[in-house]
Amino acid sequence: MPLLTFRGHSASPGLATGRAFWVADVPVVSVHRKISRQEVREEKVRLAAAYVRAHEELKNIETKSQSRHPQGLKDIFSAHRLMLEDPIIRSRIEASVRRRLICAEWAVEGVYDEIAGVFSSMKNRHQAGRMYDVKDVMRVLLDHLAGAGETAIGGELANLPDAPFIAIAHELSPARTAAFIGSKVAGMVTRLGGRTSHAAIIAREIGIPFVFGLPSRSLNRIKPDDMLLVNGGEGSVVVNPPAAISRRFRGRQSEIRKIRKTYQRIAARPTRTRDGVDVRIWANIETENEIPGAKKYGACGVGLFRTEYLYLQDQMPDEQALYEVYRKVARAVSPGSVVVRTMDLGGDKFLSPIEFPSDMNPMLGMRAIRLCLAQPKLLIPQLRAALRANLRRNLRLCLPMVSAVEEILEVRKYLDHAVEDLRRSRTPFCALPLGIMVEVPSVAIRIERFLPHADFFSIGTNDLIQYTLAVSRTMEQVAYLYRPLDPSVLWLISRVVSVCRDSGKEVSLCGEEANNPLIVPFLLGVGLRDLSMAPPAILEIKSLISGLEIPRCQAIARRMLEFSTAREVERYLRSEVFPMLKTIIPHHYSYVSLESEL
Repeated sequence: MPLLTFRGHSASPGLATGRAFWVADVPVVSVHRKISRQEVREEKVRLAAAYVRAHEELKNIETKSQSRHPQGLKDIFSAHRLMLEDPIIRSRIEASVRRRLICAEWAVEGVYDEIAGVFSSMKNRHQAGRMYDVKDVMRVLLDHLAGAGETAIGGELANLPDAPFIAIAHELSPARTAAFIGSKVAGMVTRLGGRTSHAAIIAREIGIPFVFGLPSRSLNRIKPDDMLLVNGGEGSVVVNPPAAISRRFRGRQSEIRKIRKTYQRIAARPTRTRDGVDVRIWANIETENEIPGAKKYGACGVGLFRTEYLYLQDQMPDEQALYEVYRKVARAVSPGSVVVRTMDLGGDKFLSPIEFPSDMNPMLGMRAIRLCLAQPKLLIPQLRAALRANLRRNLRLCLPMVSAVEEILEVRKYLDHAVEDLRRSRTPFCALPLGIMVEVPSVAIRIERFLPHADFFSIGTNDLIQYTLAVSRTMEQVAYLYRPLDPSVLWLISRVVSVCRDSGKEVSLCGEEANNPLIVPFLLGVGLRDLSMAPPAILEIKSLISGLEIPRCQAIARRMLEFSTAREVERYLRSEVFPMLKTIIPHHYSYVSLESEL
């Protein structure tokens, strides 16, 4: 009998087992009461008192989080407090009380609902997630207006299970996620969410797996107290598995715990194959808070710093704000280097302060470098901030979704102008390398044409696969066509690496395939010596590489490039490569089936 397995997307890696615990939606109790003009002053006094108490509550939580909670959680509550202190929002609430003659609760709910509605109507989960921040702040205010006090966050801690559990919800607000800290939560599974959501950031920082993106029909089939196996790395959830599968899963967890005891020794060593070839392992990070973990795991630097979260705030970051973040990251990673990817928004990621043209095919439209070139006010601050923050000479700038040489040339013109402006104003700066992401087939096929114009190349397999195969990686109906092992994809990777190495250009790979043990021998075999991945995957890949030999990897790569279909590649990996990997990193394969890796 096949396992009942649901698949979503990875927001935080790791393995977890536990009973399903449904986190119920807690509705806000609405108070809709008309008032007389004589009562306006009294309502404003009530509102002012609620603001004082709410401010004290959030400030106390923020202070406690400095010692009890991760930095990311502290930052979230700092943002909540700043939202509460926003004078424009408060003046709108007071005006609503005065003009509409309604009670303070009704005014608070109306104004905050309007703001939340703006976010919820946006087209992607990242922006929709900001709606929960707004509602969290609204609940704090409403609770204090009702005299309840400290229930919007603290009240979420009530009635949590005493045994390890998997939190199940349609969505998780920052406050609800924070409530799990210190509890027996082992993992989280939701319908809505994303890798840059506050819930995901918290999950990664406290080290629990988080799977998001399960369709409603799948999520609703999970019943309270169902036994679940959650694989955060591959985004899968197994429901009520047979005892034998559960034992193997727990066996894998135990093996991983044992191997992690030796990880510190692995982290401190250079990454080197069994026959002495050095490989550099880099970290992909979403925020600067992930840098300590990346260094702990042994990353030699940051191979991809995704900066989109800076644009998913209430206000667009200006040059100074970008400079401060870039400088902080450069200092934290030094003496290692950092590849800063310019803003990769548009397509499946949108942000409110930027004007997007209407587009029936957003993934093929105005996004990433196209958007930045169309609106130079987005590009120029990024260039200037990176130049100013590069005084340690360890920053590099990478352009996403480049599809034509002209795009690089145009960016270089803006970069030259930025250099001249900074020089004229005597602002300290250092020049920095400019590279591109290889994620569009037009670049991979004619990589020779791009060599003179970019200082380095980074292969982004996630987009390269979907653009090469013309398939959305997030659409369930065609998910079966998203095959990383398709021979066309393997050939493009091989070609890009070969041409770059022959010309002396640096080339790395930073997509999800970099941390797939089954594909790593192929990557080394075609000549890649720089791989960038999520920090928790680093130690396992370092361990794997230490057991591989380059001639064997080259033979594997040659054989894989001979096949005509992805299924032929899978059969070869099943018969030849899988047994080899089981002897090198047996803890990785104590539960995972070959099919789930492929």
